[in-house]
Amino acid sequence: KQGINPNVVLYAAMDVGAYFFVAKPLLQFLGLKSSSESKELDEAGKSPAFDPLLWKKALEGGLKPKGLKADTAEKYAKDIKSAFGFLNDDESKVTNVFKNLLNKVQVSQVVYFYNNANKADLYTDLRKGLSESEFLILTRLVKALPNYK
Repeated sequence: KQGINPNVVLYAAMDVGAYFFVAKPLLQFLGLKSSSESKELDEAGKSPAFDPLLWKKALEGGLKPKGLKADTAEKYAKDIKSAFGFLNDDESKVTNVFKNLLNKVQVSQVVYFYNNANKADLYTDLRKGLSESEFLILTRLVKALPNYK
């Protein structure tokens, strides 16, 4: 009666360990393999919330989402812009803005006013101005918001 060769089991375990503890992290570091966080970051840019015209489309489509007053959306846009300084950034200021938003339409309004006031794209500025982990926190906040409320 032949059993399983213990050497085969040992080699298989070593191969699996080498992949998960050496090869996979190295490939992710080099950008040759996407991590789940990288995929999540890539998906964030496709969120309708970062469409500066989502709020207008919602209104034109006959929906009545709970939107922001224009001056509130402008204030939030200014708060985000002022959070990024030359020497240091106030990430909590940015996060607080997003925590105050009730739906993706309101995010869209802030994006609209930010883009118009700064002749820049809020999504791009957030990606550049925040660390990957800080940006992930923001995108998770936005993803959890209802589309219209």
